[in-house]
Amino acid sequence: SGVFRGRNSPAMLVSLDWTNAFRGKEHPLPMARLEHLVISSAEEALALGASGVTSYFFIGHEDDEREARNMEALSAICRECDDLEVPILVQAIPVGERVTAENYADSLALASRMAVEAGADMLAIPYAGKGGFGRVVEASRVPVLLLDLELKMSRGQPEYDFELEAPEALRAGCSGLLLGRRYLKGEKAADIERMVKLVHGG
Repeated sequence: SGVFRGRNSPAMLVSLDWTNAFRGKEHPLPMARLEHLVISSAEEALALGASGVTSYFFIGHEDDEREARNMEALSAICRECDDLEVPILVQAIPVGERVTAENYADSLALASRMAVEAGADMLAIPYAGKGGFGRVVEASRVPVLLLDLELKMSRGQPEYDFELEAPEALRAGCSGLLLGRRYLKGEKAADIERMVKLVHGG
């Protein structure tokens, strides 16, 4: 698309995987069980003109084998990205009933560490509450974005208003924001511009 051409155009990131994780109760086909599949490659993303790729890493499954498969898939993606010198952004998200309010920040820290060990160049993570979030960012060793997580992915996930918590996240060391799908719906240009100014100033 011409939108991604030119010196001042946005960088195109291609998602290499698919998940039904974000199908909430209002979706025509709500998620019954979280599924996650790799459906593309860094090489295919480059052929499309991508500047980088994204992938998901979920932690907290009832079945540890599913977490292991996710880690195996992410590690393979990161190895290919390293070989092709393609940067990869990993969205690390705690999910499921094993994630509680008491262990949420620790679960997020574990997911972030595992994603970085697999080869993530950048992370996008949900808010982990006051204090806990800054600790995760500080320990991550790669740039971190605050993820606009619109659905509740675990019973321990803190309630938070993305736009209200964004300034605190940036003060805690976040490098930027990853806006959710809601910013693609309706007239959201002013909201997006406000978020851009929050990150970059002006």
